[in-house]
Amino acid sequence: MKVVNDLVNAGYLESVRGRFGGVRLARPASDINVGAVVRHAEGRFDLADCESCVISPVCGLRCALREALAAFMSTLNRYSLADVTAQREAMSALFARRKSGRSGASE
Repeated sequence: MKVVNDLVNAGYLESVRGRFGGVRLARPASDINVGAVVRHAEGRFDLADCESCVISPVCGLRCALREALAAFMSTLNRYSLADVTAQREAMSALFARRKSGRSGASE
């Protein structure tokens, strides 16, 4: 609930009270950037704790990790929630198949 509450406060979700209440998107999925949500949810997003490492001042890996993280976030920035959920019906069918015990390998 802490995560949901945080996403509500950030304007990504809205909570609905009452008998048929719950949580829903606060804006269209196409307006929600995946990179922004990850940055918001993760806060400071480090691949390694370089700040407390004794060899950090002379470590070449630090720059490589920073570059890798920038590339990762750049990729996520290119996608909206609508992009990554475009196959909702196929996903639902896949999960329903797995839940019923059928793997789909012989289909």
